[in-house]
Amino acid sequence: MIHEVLFEVAHGITGENVVSPRHFLHILGPISTLMVAFGCTPAGSEASSPGESHRSRATGTSSSEIRSWDVIDRVSRWQTTVLATEEPKVVTEAGYVHVRVRTADPRPVDCFLYDSPIITGQALVRLLNAAQIGIDYETVEVETIGIAANNPLVVVKAPFREEEGDGRGTLFVGIVPRVKVPVVCSHEGKSSQVLHATLRSVAEGLTPLSDFFTDSLAEGELPLVFELWTLYQGERPIGFRQWRAAKNPSGEISTLEIASVLEPLGANLRATDVRVSEHADEQGLRLSDWLELIDGDLHARAALERLPPLPGSEQGQLKQWSYQAAGLGAQGPVQATLRLDAPLQSSYFAHEELARAQAHGGEVEFLSFLPTFDLKQATQFQYKRLPSGPSVEGPRGELQVGSSVFELSWEGGQLTSRKETNTGIESRLSLRLFGP
Repeated sequence: MIHEVLFEVAHGITGENVVSPRHFLHILGPISTLMVAFGCTPAGSEASSPGESHRSRATGTSSSEIRSWDVIDRVSRWQTTVLATEEPKVVTEAGYVHVRVRTADPRPVDCFLYDSPIITGQALVRLLNAAQIGIDYETVEVETIGIAANNPLVVVKAPFREEEGDGRGTLFVGIVPRVKVPVVCSHEGKSSQVLHATLRSVAEGLTPLSDFFTDSLAEGELPLVFELWTLYQGERPIGFRQWRAAKNPSGEISTLEIASVLEPLGANLRATDVRVSEHADEQGLRLSDWLELIDGDLHARAALERLPPLPGSEQGQLKQWSYQAAGLGAQGPVQATLRLDAPLQSSYFAHEELARAQAHGGEVEFLSFLPTFDLKQATQFQYKRLPSGPSVEGPRGELQVGSSVFELSWEGGQLTSRKETNTGIESRLSLRLFGP
C-alpha cells in the first residue's frame, strides 16, 4: 500500500520542495563574501532525465535466494550493489533514480538515489507526511542510528493503522545522507531488518565513495579531522552531528558542522536540521554562517563577518575586534555590530584548546559566535577539568557555554562524550578520522 505512494512523493525530497544550498544565499543577502550555506556542492554530474538508460545484472550468488546485483547509472556515473531475489526494477526520474528491491519479504523495498545533497530531517519529515494517505501514525520515532561507509545511517519507525478497516502495519524509512548520491529507502514490514540490510548494501556498495570528510572540502583544502557523533536522550538515539575541519593553502582553517535532531512527539516527528560553516585565521574567527530548519522549513539564519581593523591599528596588535552580524528569525531581521576586547574563536579553536586544557590540568576561556544564545553579543566558553575520584570513570571536565553547562568525558586525550545537564541530551563519539 504505502510503497505505491512513495514513488509519487519522491519529488517532495528534491527539486523546489527542498531547501537548496544556493537558495539560502538569497534569503538574507550576503555579508560581503559568505560561504555557500551548506558547505557542500551537488554531485558533479548532470541530472538524469526520465527514461535515461540504466542497467542491472546479476554478479554472483550469496545464498540460495538472495543474489548480488549491480545497478549502474551511466548518466551520473555511479554504481552500487543490491541484494535481491530478482533483478531490481530501476526507473530514472529528473533528479533521482528509483530502485525497487524484492527480498524474501513479500513487500518490496523502495530506494531513491539522488543527484544532489539532501537534508536528513527535512527529507524524513516530508516523506512521512506525504506517505500518510489513508493511514494514521500511532507513533514515530528513531529506531537506530549507525554508520555506513563513514556516513550516518538513520532508520525511523512509524507504526500505523488504516483510517478505514482494522488494517495495521509499520513503515520504516532509512536515510544515508551522503554528500554525493544520498540514499533514502522505505519498507512496510514487521521489522527494520530488511530495510536496514538493503539500505546498508546500497549505501556501502556505491562507487565512487563519498563521505562528509572529503566531499565537503573546497578546492585546495586538506582535511584535518572529522568527527561523527550520535545524540541520545537517555539511551534513545535522537540524532547525529557531523563536524570536520580543513586547512587551505593560505593556512586558514574552515570548519563545517551538520546536525539533525529527530524528536518523537507522539504520532509526529519534530526535525531540527542545523548547518554551521566557519572560516578562521591567526586572528580568530573571520566568517561564520549558521542556519536552522525545523520540520523542513527555515526557522533562523545568521551570519557574521569580521570587519577590517580600524585605521592606525597594527596587524596583530588590535586592541579591539569588530564584527558585523545579521540574522533572520521569528522576530524578523536583526543586524548588529559587535565590538570586543578579545577575538571570537572558531569551533576548531575550541576543539584544540579544550583538549589542551584537559591534558595539562588548566582552564580555558574564550568567546565565540552562537546565535542560538544571542545574535547581538558574543557567547563565552569556560572550561575546567574536574577532579577524578574512585566513583568517576575516566577523565572529565565541565564546559559552560553561555547559560548551558555540559559534562565532558575523555579517553586517551580525546573527547568521547558531551552531556548537557539541563536537557540530558548526550553526544557520544561514533567515529573520528584524521587527515594525512
